[in-house]
Amino acid sequence: MASGGGRKPKQQVEDAGALFAPFDAAPKHAADPAPHYHEHRTRLRKRFEDTGADALADYELLELLLFRIIPRRDTKPLAKALIARFGEVRPWRRN
Repeated sequence: MASGGGRKPKQQVEDAGALFAPFDAAPKHAADPAPHYHEHRTRLRKRFEDTGADALADYELLELLLFRIIPRRDTKPLAKALIARFGEVRPWRRN
């Protein structure tokens, strides 16, 4: 007859501890990326500097001008509304 008096082997005790150990039910994700509008003005200015006005859409060119007039507001909707109301910024250019 095996002796041990009802004692569990060490491995079984460790497994049981892992079974009942607290765990984080939510999956771990990398930090959420910044929203698309973060640093939008910086990226648009950089694109203008690197590639020139011809590489920008009309609303983006108008946005660059509006940045100076409206420093703390999203200017894209306004730029698009102005173009819808008054027409293209560069009518000689067709996209």
